[in-house]
Amino acid sequence: MKLSIRKIQVLGYALVVLLMGIFATYAGLSFINDTVATEAQMRVQMDLNSAWVAYNEEKTMLQMTVSLVSQHEALRSALRHEISTDSLISLLERLRVQYKLDFLTLVDKDSMILGTSSHQGPTGQRARLDPVILQALRGSVSSGTTLISREDLLRKSKELAAQAHIALVETRRARPTERSVEDRGMALESAVPILNVHETVNGVVYGGILLNRRYDL
Repeated sequence: MKLSIRKIQVLGYALVVLLMGIFATYAGLSFINDTVATEAQMRVQMDLNSAWVAYNEEKTMLQMTVSLVSQHEALRSALRHEISTDSLISLLERLRVQYKLDFLTLVDKDSMILGTSSHQGPTGQRARLDPVILQALRGSVSSGTTLISREDLLRKSKELAAQAHIALVETRRARPTERSVEDRGMALESAVPILNVHETVNGVVYGGILLNRRYDL
C-alpha cells in the first residue's frame, strides 16, 4: 500500500517531534541527575567543613583548658614531690570534673605517672607515649586525636572502657576483619609541658575527652 506524500510528511514530522522529545527528555534527566549529584557533593563538603570547624573549636578549647590546669601551683608542688599521691589524685579529679574532661594525668619529665584523675589509674608507671604527649615532653604544647587501647582505658576508668565498647556490624562494603567489637577509644587529647625555673620541662599534664559515642561533637 502506497502512502501519499501528505502522510509521508506527517510521519516525518511526527518522527522528528518524537526524536526531539526523546532528546529533550534525556537532556533534562541528565541535567537533573547532574544537578542532584552536584548538590549532594556540595552538602557533603559543607557537612565535612562544618565538622572540621567543630573539631578544631573543640581542640582549641581543650588546649586552653589543659593550659589553664597546668598553671595550678599544686601540680608544680607534685613534681617536686611536696604533696602526697592521694592529694594529687583528688586535685586532678576535682579539676577533671570542673573542666568537664574525661581524663587528666600528670607525668614527670621521664614520662612516669605521678597521678591521674582516677583512683584506678596507675602511678609510678610509664605513660603511653603517643605523639601528643611526646611533643609536650619535648617542650611544646600539643593537641590532637589519639587512639587509646582498652587496657589503657580500663586503667583510667571502667566507665570510659564501657563507653568505647561498640559492637561491629558487618556490611556489604565493609573491610574484612576478625574483630566483632571495637573496644579502643578515640580521644581528643591535649598535653602541656610544665617548666621549671630553668625553663626546661619538669613534667607534663595531659587531658582529654573520649569521642566514642559522643554525639554532640
